[in-house]
Amino acid sequence: MLWPIAWLWAYTKPVGYRLAYGTDKHDDYFHEMGHQAKTGTLSRAEIVHLKESSTTRRRGREASAGS
Repeated sequence: MLWPIAWLWAYTKPVGYRLAYGTDKHDDYFHEMGHQAKTGTLSRAEIVHLKESSTTRRRGREASAGS
């Protein structure tokens, strides 16, 4: 009787931690940060981090779209 719950638990993708730790960002975040980068209000380290985050996000979307 408990096997459906165990199956769902084992095969669902855990995404709650992304929200808890702030690793899942909405598209608006990247647009806003891009605007700040253009105006010069971000430091060099923040710009590098933003580029890495957006590249990782794009690769993840391309991989999931290819599946």
